[in-house]
This record gives sequence, C-alpha cells and structure tokens, in this order.
Amino acid sequence: MNRTRHGEILRRLDFQLQELLGFTTVIFPYAKKQDRLYSLTGLTVERFADPKQRIETGKILYQLLFQNPTVFQGVGQFAKAVHHAGSREEYWKSIFTSETPSAIECKVYSPTLLDAWSDQTFFRLPSIDWFTMESFIEDLQTFPIIKKVDLTNKVLENIQQLKNINKLKSII
Repeated sequence: MNRTRHGEILRRLDFQLQELLGFTTVIFPYAKKQDRLYSLTGLTVERFADPKQRIETGKILYQLLFQNPTVFQGVGQFAKAVHHAGSREEYWKSIFTSETPSAIECKVYSPTLLDAWSDQTFFRLPSIDWFTMESFIEDLQTFPIIKKVDLTNKVLENIQQLKNINKLKSII
C-alpha cells in the first residue's frame, strides 16, 4: 500500500507550484446563481506548511463560514441539497463534468474522489497530543474580522489559466 506522510505532500513540487500560482483555494459554495453556478467564498491558502499559517487559515475559514448569515445558510442548503462525491461539478455543473468529457463538450474534467484517488494508507503518528508548543495558544485566542469574500470570479480566472497551461503542456 502507498503510505504518504503529510510533510512529504507539502514538499512535493506540484503542491508548492500550485500554492505559488495561487491555485490552492478552499471554497464554500453558498448561493445558486444563473447558469447553475454557485457563488463561492473562501480563501487562497498560502504557506500551508507553516503551523501558524494553518491555524490562521482555519480561523479565517471559520469566520467566513459562521459570521455571515447568508454564507452560513447558503453553505448549509448546498450541503443538504447536493450528493457529495468530491467533483467540482457539484457546484459548477455548466463548467465541470465528472464524466470523461468529449472535445465538443468543452467542459473541464473534475473526477469524483473515488475516480481520482484509490484508497490510501496514510502514515499515522504515535498517539500523542499534537499540542506541544504553548505559543500556539495565543494564536487560537483571537479571531480576525473578515469581510465576506466572493471568490467566484477569481476561481473562474484560475480555471482559464489552468486550461491555458494544459494547452501549452500538450504543445510542448
């Protein structure tokens, strides 16, 4: 079985490149719009290998989800209404497909999690408390004030950039 350590993933070139290009985005679909697209909120993750940054990312996501009633209710409605298989098709059906797309269809392939990844056995740390540095407590005691951020257009731009990268890659 394939055993992957968390740290190994964070050091992989493809992970670092995707983070550097701003493609590592955590999103919450929250409001259905025209063309069966959901509006998205969330944030672009930076320096995820740094524990303090991971804590900050979690706090920002928490604030984005729970401080705005429109986002909170919309994410809840999405979660209840959609059968979740891990494909982007769930929130942007007119752009993504979980089926192998035809050239005519012009949709971006976004497989389900079961189609994309086989079951993985991950390295398990010994049963010890993850909390070892008291300085992290200070990071957990404050919450940033976050404005509702609509990432819909940014994610659409990222999709176009990825399409262009894939076209370039096929030429090379």
